[in-house]
Amino acid sequence: MKDGSTPALTTDHAMSSDGVPVLVVDGEVYGPGDVLPDGCPAAAWVQDWSRGPERTPEELEMAGRFLLSSRPELERTAYHEAAHAVVAWMLWRPFEYVTIIPEQDSLGHMKNAYPRVFDDQTFCGNFDTAAIDQGAICLAGYIANAYQEGNYYPSLEDVTARLSVDDGLAIDAACDHSSSEYIQTDDGPTQEVTPAMEKMFETADLIVIHNWGPIKAVAQALLVKKTLTWAEVFDIAQKAPTAHIRGVTAHLQSG
Repeated sequence: MKDGSTPALTTDHAMSSDGVPVLVVDGEVYGPGDVLPDGCPAAAWVQDWSRGPERTPEELEMAGRFLLSSRPELERTAYHEAAHAVVAWMLWRPFEYVTIIPEQDSLGHMKNAYPRVFDDQTFCGNFDTAAIDQGAICLAGYIANAYQEGNYYPSLEDVTARLSVDDGLAIDAACDHSSSEYIQTDDGPTQEVTPAMEKMFETADLIVIHNWGPIKAVAQALLVKKTLTWAEVFDIAQKAPTAHIRGVTAHLQSG
């Protein structure tokens, strides 16, 4: 803060309810859609604060609950996680559950969406297919969010610029275990575009484009139930219409 006052994120306030924290500055209460006295949006301040290396898991979870108390941010997270789940469903990579309940450093996550270790017992298929599927699942959420923001032709560079550390590590591991045609040097997590990443992006983008109906249906279910199992996602997705996102957009714009 420019004036030297320090905002405090807390649930110990009369304006806090249901475990959702508020941001307090000089006795004044702010929500994620408000602007602080120095002109900084409250949501942006909390996001920057949560990136501090000294943040505890409890503080990170509190930051997540604050940000998700904003309906737009909640919907963004729901579509992000729904896209991960639907792409996993289309590629037949079962998972335990998908959720939009904040946990430590994430606003939502999918449990066991893809293994972090590749070995002969991991997949029935070959390493190339497994690696590309893993990367596609990781990228899907970011592609869906780009569509939400009106970017109907996102590039791989647009998407990789937003990758979380966890998804970046997963994609890097997948690239390392793909064939020599797709191999990259093992020098740690990278956002460098490689042939393997291009294949992952093409796979995810194609599935998201043609399955916006299932993604929307799963996202709406997540907004209500917060957590869905693999079986629930399977049931919701297979019953939803397979709307083509670019086709829907073109129709809306022409109208």
